[in-house]
Amino acid sequence: MDWWTHLWLNEGFATWAADLAVDTLFPEWKVWVQFVFTTLSQALHLDALHSSHAIEVEINDATEVNEIFDAISYLKGASVIRMLANYLTVDVFKQGLITYLKEFSYSNAATGDLWQHLETASGKPIKDLMSNWTKQVGYPVLEISDLENGEVQVSQGRFLSNGTEDASKPTWIVPIGVLNAGSSESYYELLDGTSGLLSGVNTNSSEWTKLNAYQSGIFRVKYSDSMASKLITAIGKSELGPEDRLSLLSDNFALARASRLSTAKALEVLKAFNQETEYTCILSICACLTELSRLFAQKTDSEEYRGFKRLAEQLLGPIGKAVGWDAKPGESHIQSLLRSQVIGSLIEFEHDETMTEAVARFKSFVSGEAELIPDLRLPCYFAAVEVLGKEGYDAVMKIYKESDLNEEMVRCMRALGAIPDVTVLEETLQWALAEVKAQDIFIVVNSVAKNRRGKDLAWEFLQKEWENLVERFGKGSHLNTRMMTSCTEFSSEEKAVSTCSFAFHLDGVILRFLSACFLNA
Repeated sequence: MDWWTHLWLNEGFATWAADLAVDTLFPEWKVWVQFVFTTLSQALHLDALHSSHAIEVEINDATEVNEIFDAISYLKGASVIRMLANYLTVDVFKQGLITYLKEFSYSNAATGDLWQHLETASGKPIKDLMSNWTKQVGYPVLEISDLENGEVQVSQGRFLSNGTEDASKPTWIVPIGVLNAGSSESYYELLDGTSGLLSGVNTNSSEWTKLNAYQSGIFRVKYSDSMASKLITAIGKSELGPEDRLSLLSDNFALARASRLSTAKALEVLKAFNQETEYTCILSICACLTELSRLFAQKTDSEEYRGFKRLAEQLLGPIGKAVGWDAKPGESHIQSLLRSQVIGSLIEFEHDETMTEAVARFKSFVSGEAELIPDLRLPCYFAAVEVLGKEGYDAVMKIYKESDLNEEMVRCMRALGAIPDVTVLEETLQWALAEVKAQDIFIVVNSVAKNRRGKDLAWEFLQKEWENLVERFGKGSHLNTRMMTSCTEFSSEEKAVSTCSFAFHLDGVILRFLSACFLNA
C-alpha cells in the first residue's frame, strides 16, 4: 500500500478473497448468495445515501484515515473487486494479480498499479473502467425502455435512496452481465455514457432476460413492464438462481422506497416468492415484510393491515408447514435456521395458528412437561408475552432471573417488550435502567420500541433519560446510537419534526447520525 488513500484495496480485496477461498473449498455453502444478501446489499444501501463517500479518498495526513475507513471501504470495496473479477473472469483476474504481486513484492503499490496489470492481462481498458467506481461516490440505476422494433434501450443515472437526483449527473462505465432464459452462461455488454442499446436483447421474445446476472455489478435495474412481467413469472417457476431472485426483490423494494417505482409493482415481485425454499431468499422476504409491517404499526384494525397479514401467510405459511416445529432426522443446519426464522416471522406478523402452537409449547416448557429447543425459545417467549399478557410476562421474567446463561437472558429481554399493557411497558423501561446490566439496556429499549404500543413510550423514555444515558455510556457510545436507531423508526412527518427538534440539542456522534438521517430522508 503506497499510501493510506489505497487502504480500501487491502481491506476490500481481503473481504472478497476470503469468500473466494471459502467458495472454492465449500461450494455447497453458497457463499456468493450470502455475499449478495449481506456485503453487497449493505454496500448498496450505504452508497445510496447523500452522506456516502467514494471508496478511494485522498488522504493528506494519516490521522484522517479513521474518518473514511468504514463500511464503504470494506463492503463496496469487496463488491467492486467481485464485479471486476466476474467481468474479466476469475482466471484472468488471477493472471493479472500474479504479475502485480511479483512486481511489487516487498514494496508498496497504489490502486492504479493493480489496474495496469489487470489491463495487460485482459486487454481491456481497466483503468478507464474502474476509476469512476473507486473515485466517484455512489452507483447507478439502469432504466430499461422497450423500443418499437423490440430493441432495448438502457439509460443510467445515480441512484439515491430518497428519490432525488444528483445535480452533477455522474455516469459510470457499467459492465452489464446478461443472462437469457435457457442459458447457463451469461455474457457482458458495456454501457459507456448516459444511454445505449443492448445489442443481444430483444423484447419481442417471449423469454425472460435478466440484467446484472448473478448480481455481480454494483447497480440497480428498473425494468420495463414487459421485461419485469417475464422475470416475475421466472421467479415463480424457480428458473432464476438465488442471487438473481435476491437482486430482483432488493432492487424493486429500493426503487419503491425511493418513489421510483409504485409499491404495487414491488409487491407483485414479492408475491412471486410464495414457493420460495432458499434460506437466504426467505431472510430477504422476511426483511421486506418487516419493513411493510412498520407502515401499519398504528393501523392494525385497517383492511390494509389484514391484507398484509394475508400476504405474510401466503409467503411464509407453506414453508412454515414444510419445516414444521420439530427437527427431522438427518436434516441440515440450514433447515434448523430456516425453522426458527419462519416461525419467528409468522409470530411477528401475528399468524394465529403459529401463535397458538407457540403458546402451547411455552406452557409445556415452563411446567416441565416438555423441553423447548433454544432455537425456538425466543419466538415462543415472544408469543407467550403477547398472548398471555402479564401471566406470560411474569413467566419470562422468572426465566430471566433464574438463568445464569447470558444467551437465555438476552432472549427474555427481547421478548418482554411484546406485552400489550402500556403500564407494564413503562415499568419495563424503568426496570431496565435500574436493574439490567448497562451493556444490555439497549436490548430492552429496542424490544419496547418494536412493539407498536410501546414505540412512542420508548421515544419519550429516550428523550427523558438522554442525559443520564450519555453520562453512563459517553457521547460517542454505539449503545446510544443503537437505541436512537430503534426509537426513531417512524413513518410520519410529525415524528420527523419531533426527532429533528430533539437533535438540535445534541452533539457528537449522535448528532452526525441524525443529521445523516435528515440529509438522506
